[in-house]
Amino acid sequence: MNIKTGLLGLGLMMAVSACIDLGGDDEDDSGGASGGGATVERISFNGLVADGYLANATVCLDINENKKCDADEPSTTSVAGGAFEISDATQEQRDSFPLLVEVVVGATVDEDTISEAAPAGVAFSKPLTLTAPVGYEFISPLTTMVQSE
Repeated sequence: MNIKTGLLGLGLMMAVSACIDLGGDDEDDSGGASGGGATVERISFNGLVADGYLANATVCLDINENKKCDADEPSTTSVAGGAFEISDATQEQRDSFPLLVEVVVGATVDEDTISEAAPAGVAFSKPLTLTAPVGYEFISPLTTMVQSE
């Protein structure tokens, strides 16, 4: 009976010790001198962009907060209905940086302009940038004013 109790106790200790986080650097994706190799979990999140719904606009997390969607920032292109999905961000980035929308001149369409004469809508002829505070999933002129405050 003592052997069974000892093995049970040993098994419980092993199970508990496997659950303890010793504070390793598994969140570090810098690839620095610590040996790298650790990865950070990427997340996906959805949202909408509207000034009338905007299709074919660039949407990004503005990580360096320069009010531009840079090539190294998590980004995507909005589709019909203004919907977008960013799938290459980390939760820390999502919780720390604002969303930014850049109208692509000649390509981004305000769906309020769709008509019989322009069934695909009228593309923007001037640049426009919209933004939203950290954590928002909807970007519009109103969220841009909120972000500016």
